[in-house]
Amino acid sequence: MIGAMRDIVVFKEPIDTPVPGGGAESTYIESFRDWTKIEPLTSDRRLTDNQIQLQDGFRFNIRFRSNPQPNKKMLVEYQGHDYTINSIIERNERKRFWQITAVTNNDPAIAYTT
Repeated sequence: MIGAMRDIVVFKEPIDTPVPGGGAESTYIESFRDWTKIEPLTSDRRLTDNQIQLQDGFRFNIRFRSNPQPNKKMLVEYQGHDYTINSIIERNERKRFWQITAVTNNDPAIAYTT
């Protein structure tokens, strides 16, 4: 599996930043980068608010790490697009890695601070 991890992805975590007039908005900052094996998922169409929205999805396989760990609040950035994490599954008891399934609606990646 490790030899198949040929792409680097960025995991971004949300932080709340204050906005003028009160309140806050979520922005994303880079949490960590990791090597991954990427498998495309089948594209599907979903009807959202009377519009068809195309979604692309990928399965990202990364090595298990103790800190920081990916979670469903994070976004995965790959090739200029942000992917929302749908599931994180720990696989293979001996050679531990995570299988992360994520989808996007083809919006460009959200700008983030480093």
